Amino acid sequence: MTEPNLSENEFIVLNYLDIYKSVTDISIAQEAIGLEPHEVESLLSRLQINGYVVKTASNGTHWEITPSGESVVCKYRQLMLNQVEQKAAVIKLCEDFENLNVKFKKLVTMWQMKSIDSVPVINDHKDPEYDAMILNEIFTLHKDVVEVVGRLVEVFPRYKRCISRLDYAIEKLKSGEHDYLVRGHRSYHSVWYELHEDILKFWGRERIE
Repeated sequence: MTEPNLSENEFIVLNYLDIYKSVTDISIAQEAIGLEPHEVESLLSRLQINGYVVKTASNGTHWEITPSGESVVCKYRQLMLNQVEQKAAVIKLCEDFENLNVKFKKLVTMWQMKSIDSVPVINDHKDPEYDAMILNEIFTLHKDVVEVVGRLVEVFPRYKRCISRLDYAIEKLKSGEHDYLVRGHRSYHSVWYELHEDILKFWGRERIE
């Protein structure tokens, strides 16, 4: 395999763009990947020169990944995975996270919907015991997530930021700010989605709905 012509930070930005396919708010991307806005903008400009991303708005605030960008970032991931000595262990961690994802999806569904007399209805969050039960399960699940992703961090340090962002959302949830479960780009669900997509792409698997 021909080695992809990407620096580490170019990969980080392109990987983020490959997850969402487009970026309209540089500040959100910066917060997610841990680079300053001017760094992200500079990296996007360099990626544009190489044909990996393209501006799709006249004001330059909307960026999209190109087919060439998707190809090169895929090759970069494959190269990273093939170069690690613990490849089998890393793949096992990806499988472990996928199992946790099944549990998380179920909990999110329970948070949004509940069953009354065997009939599914929208959860109006007027039953604090029901919500507390779900949150406690999420807090327990989070400990397992930190353990699994923490072992990934030992091989790929870039995942450490995902743990910090999930920890932040958990602390907000524990303080009673329940919007941090599913609402907004800082919510647990949003960070989880990004991490899950990242792991799937790194693992070379498709999302199963």
